[in-house]
Amino acid sequence: MEEENIQLSERAEDAMLLGLVSESIQDLHNPIEIIDQAIERISILKNIPYITCARQNLETIEAVATFASFSDKQHCGYPLDMPSAIMKELSKGPYFISDAANLIFKSDKTIFKPGATLIIPFSSRFIVSGFFIFTTDERETTRLSGILSLLSQVVDITINKLDNQELIKELQHLTKTLEVRVAERTKALLRTNEKLKAEIRERKQSESALKHAHERFTNVVNGIDAHVYVCDISNYEILFMNKKMKEDFGDNLEGQSCFRALRQEDAPCSFCRNTKLIESYEVNPDNVSTWEAYHWASGKWYLNRDRIIRWDDDRLVKLQVASDITSIKKAEKEKEELNKRLLEAQKMEAIGTLAGGVAHDFNNLLTGILGITSMMLDEVDQDHPHFKNLRNIEEFIENATGLTKQLLGFARKGKYETSVADINTIVASTAELFGRTKKEIIINSSLAPNLWLAEVDTGQIRQVLLNLYVNSWQAMPNGGELLIETHNRVILKNEAQTLQVEQGNYVAIDVSDSGVGMDSSI
Repeated sequence: MEEENIQLSERAEDAMLLGLVSESIQDLHNPIEIIDQAIERISILKNIPYITCARQNLETIEAVATFASFSDKQHCGYPLDMPSAIMKELSKGPYFISDAANLIFKSDKTIFKPGATLIIPFSSRFIVSGFFIFTTDERETTRLSGILSLLSQVVDITINKLDNQELIKELQHLTKTLEVRVAERTKALLRTNEKLKAEIRERKQSESALKHAHERFTNVVNGIDAHVYVCDISNYEILFMNKKMKEDFGDNLEGQSCFRALRQEDAPCSFCRNTKLIESYEVNPDNVSTWEAYHWASGKWYLNRDRIIRWDDDRLVKLQVASDITSIKKAEKEKEELNKRLLEAQKMEAIGTLAGGVAHDFNNLLTGILGITSMMLDEVDQDHPHFKNLRNIEEFIENATGLTKQLLGFARKGKYETSVADINTIVASTAELFGRTKKEIIINSSLAPNLWLAEVDTGQIRQVLLNLYVNSWQAMPNGGELLIETHNRVILKNEAQTLQVEQGNYVAIDVSDSGVGMDSSI
């Protein structure tokens, strides 16, 4: 049983090796390449160091292809000295096998010294009389004898491949003169009949192949997520519609006029491009016309690609591929609307910025006027003729202050973005920023080390501080000192009422300068 398993294993291995050799030469066409590949593959797979394929040319033996696993050189065409005794033995049997002691012919000019040798003669269309010579470096012939059957099959596979290639060449040559041969053989009715049967079989095969190709093409076209249809360029008849188009239009419209079936028109569409397509086809048959159109019946936009092709009966037809771009059009419209809204927002932002600047400057003017008015009221009695006018001025200023607040609210879009922040950090950053541009001002700061965190609108605080710094700078045209201080402050109920704020914990920022101050008359 074990011996049978071993034999089965060896047969399976041999079958696999034969398959590998056959696979390695199946796509080759050059006879020398076929032989080279076959002997190289069997040399590697069966560890045969030296293999030669030779042909008998009159009285000499000439190498056709050689593979030596120990050398990168190829030796083809040189004569081999084949002893007459070996030639005599080969004429008696299908092969010759011997050790080196009985082999005296010179097979190569390399340093390789052959041991056992197997010679298998063959005959083919490519080589009428030839030999495959398998040489090992072992003196015993046991291993070559064990694989004799395998090597014989390799030779058969190779020779069959060579014969097939020669037959293909002959067939190609015969094909070129097919018309002549057919004319010569028309008198032989029986042979003509057999040939006719063969042609019928081939035609059926071609028709079957064409049918399969048509089915594959139809499957591909039906798988496209677009409308694909073909119509006669002269009479507008729809010749083909893909599955997507049939589903979207709810019916197979083949055989109908395109303008009636697709557009519900009584005559060709006013925008029909058939004439221009013909003109462009005459200049460039591969021209593709691309255009967009709105289909009122479906309420969709389509990107159409038209070109002229020849139908199976050789007439000119129009092929159109229409892709649904409704979502793209919608996205473009939305993008356009967004751009308009963005532009409006940018305009409003610019107006808001301008309004904020105007409101701030206007508020400074109102503060000055209000201060002067308040001091004038302190210096006049209520029965003074100007007292009422001054009170009216105060009221007008308060109303104007309300307008500035509205402008500031508009500038900030009515929103205050508050967050918990470190006032010391804001003060330090604004002081540093201001100090870079006003080198003539000496900025000192006294920042409380344990200052509480505060919930503020950082942007507004920064703007307020910068405005205060600018006011101080304007009060010190020849330079001076600016002092910024921070400290924690607790506002109790009474003070909160005076300041009109809620009582609680606050962070205070004091800004002072060494400027000239207000005019004493004010």
